[in-house]
Amino acid sequence: MGHSFSASDNDLYNGFSPRLSSEPELYSDDISVENYDKTKLTTFEFTEIKEYAKIYFVGPHAKKQIDFDDKDGVYKVVRAFDHKNKEMATEIEILEILKKQDVNGNYNIIPMLESFTFRDHKCITFKLLSMNLYELLKKNKFEGFRLTLVRKFALSILQCLKLLYSNKIIHTDLKPENILLETPTNCLIKIADFGCAFFEGQLFYNYFQSRHYRAPEGKIGMALDMWSFGCILAELSTGHVLFPGNNEGDQLALIIE
Repeated sequence: MGHSFSASDNDLYNGFSPRLSSEPELYSDDISVENYDKTKLTTFEFTEIKEYAKIYFVGPHAKKQIDFDDKDGVYKVVRAFDHKNKEMATEIEILEILKKQDVNGNYNIIPMLESFTFRDHKCITFKLLSMNLYELLKKNKFEGFRLTLVRKFALSILQCLKLLYSNKIIHTDLKPENILLETPTNCLIKIADFGCAFFEGQLFYNYFQSRHYRAPEGKIGMALDMWSFGCILAELSTGHVLFPGNNEGDQLALIIE
């Protein structure tokens, strides 16, 4: 088991700076769009872009989470949901509760900046953060982190779980991919993606928790997130998934073993 990763905030990425997004194609102005790609836009969409100084075509295979730079120069992320208004309403309700109780960011939850509806699609905006912990493990060649760094991450995650527990909220999808570093130069983190979260006692969906972080008992309420938390700590320490089952049966067999 390797522990070659530095716990220093200053050299956390060894000079690495993550890109904000894949390279979208830049057009200089709306005239360029009209000349080259007007057929890709509706009349309404083309009218909307008239006042923008720079226009990007992200592409038909773009990720569902889109980066943009607002008028104040702040990078944000928009999450758009297709025909999932009921689930989205629960996520917005949960994020609003957590935002009010985590004004100073002490509970390490990514704050919702705003929510709105655009063409019958529910949307949420967040501040754009850095890479997630899975990407950080990958950058470290899956060798695992020093114990001092794992402890920092563990305490930060527990702060989030403390607030969730006090509000009887279950995240249900805790995993390294949903834990984001705030910047490339420190090890401060934010817990993200409350799209599957629900209140204790609330009816929830048949599919919950990613397989490798799923509690074997299934529907066990608030303890779901604690099981995932333990799996995450083991992975951060060793660099490898604790129970890498290929399917649900294999997953349970590995846990029993």
